[in-house]
Amino acid sequence: MRIILPFKKEVIFDNNISDITSISLEDDLNILDNFVTGNFVVSGEYSVSDATNSVLPFSYELPVNIALDDIYDVSLAECYIDDFYYEIIDDKKLGISIDIAVDKLKEVLNDNNKKIDSIEEIKEEKIEISKKEDIKEKEIPKEEIDIDNNQISEKKTLFNTDYDDEYKTYLVYIIRENDSVESILEKYELTIDDLKEYNDVSDLKLGDKIIIPSK
Repeated sequence: MRIILPFKKEVIFDNNISDITSISLEDDLNILDNFVTGNFVVSGEYSVSDATNSVLPFSYELPVNIALDDIYDVSLAECYIDDFYYEIIDDKKLGISIDIAVDKLKEVLNDNNKKIDSIEEIKEEKIEISKKEDIKEKEIPKEEIDIDNNQISEKKTLFNTDYDDEYKTYLVYIIRENDSVESILEKYELTIDDLKEYNDVSDLKLGDKIIIPSK
């Protein structure tokens, strides 16, 4: 996952600014304890008057200390300058705007509010369903399998097969970008009849949940 952090600063010069004739940006940014920290160094030359060709050097150090949300795992994260722009605000003030990119973040799942890390990632939940000889035609408990608005074509099929005190594991698969029925069948080595036995596959959309029976 990649996010952009905006950094803005106004720098006051000692003399009037007619024009910025050259400018450069350096940094020593790093990520420490969920903070992007370090310094920017903005330097260059500026003219003080349109009437003369004289230019003066400038150099300013701008400290950076930006907190990242604690939902992110930053153990592999990297930060770098994504964009940099400036404007002369008045006679002695220069506005600096820097976009800091933080890459290779991973969103941490919270037990109280589980999320998908990104739209390209899969979340699979294993659900154990007890199979007993005396359980017949029982409806799926809502608290055990929450499949939102994605309907199961034959709920009873989860329970109408006789087992001798066995447990069977099913996967709840969340449809992600670029998924198709064919790719899911290939991934889990299923037939279309296997999938249709538990799901309505006629109109699958991004974010829908389907049940994947184990082999």
